[in-house]
Amino acid sequence: MLPPDPPHARDAAHGRGRVDAQGPANAQGPANAQGPPPPGDPLLNLSSGRDLLSQFVDEFDVAQTDPTVLMASISNQGVDDEDAELPAVRLFNTGGIDHLLPGFDAGVKLQIEGDLGNYPLMMANRMDARIHGDVGVGLADGLRGGVVRVRGNAGNGAGVCMQGGTVAVYGSAGHRTGAAMRGGGMFVRGDVGDDCGLGASGGTIVVGGRVGKRLGNAASSVSIFVRGEIASIADGFTEAPLRKQALLQLGMLLVSAAIRGDAKDFRRIVSIDRLQAEESRRGEINPNWR
Repeated sequence: MLPPDPPHARDAAHGRGRVDAQGPANAQGPANAQGPPPPGDPLLNLSSGRDLLSQFVDEFDVAQTDPTVLMASISNQGVDDEDAELPAVRLFNTGGIDHLLPGFDAGVKLQIEGDLGNYPLMMANRMDARIHGDVGVGLADGLRGGVVRVRGNAGNGAGVCMQGGTVAVYGSAGHRTGAAMRGGGMFVRGDVGDDCGLGASGGTIVVGGRVGKRLGNAASSVSIFVRGEIASIADGFTEAPLRKQALLQLGMLLVSAAIRGDAKDFRRIVSIDRLQAEESRRGEINPNWR
């Protein structure tokens, strides 16, 4: 049975308090986080090797820089031309800081070295961020656009309330991953906890490992793809055929997250209403007048 809902919907999506980023590790939940994959992993093969940038226009010691100054300094490096090469900025000595760059909106590449606390890159847009470390609660909460890649594990509520963009976690993630999503793509290479996709009304969630209980709980139009075992699927959701259109959708997400993998290895989970509507459309008569 689910605990009573907290008074705020976003709190319900994240859970209360800060948790271990690795999530549960027992027979009824996901296993311990797998960490970064070895070279040649068939599901993850980034063209940049270790996903490290090599040349930077600027570098910042996060622990020694005022957050307001940090935001302004990085934003000034951004470019507005979508076709231009994004300048790269290095952030180091993060010290598990909470609320890194909230509302950030600039065309830059960010290489973030070290663990982060809760709610990093909340409501962010346009950047290409690469985080080398573990992340606490609320990774990319409300993300509007851009790409966030985490070479580590994420805590509860990764990708909650996403509106667009792509989040890729190459370790494992906690409970309520992708909750209340309205758009965008959420990819987790490892395992995720319970209530994945809770209340999501749009977007796509892809899980390369196992999923906990109540997958798709209270969700509607979100598309979910799972490679590993599922503890349980919530009422109103079911496994659906992986047809050509769904394969194309999944393939596009894998490409956008810089991930190589065979889409045919995944199972597709959608709402029963959506599946019935799809089957109804496939049953329509389309006469050939030629």
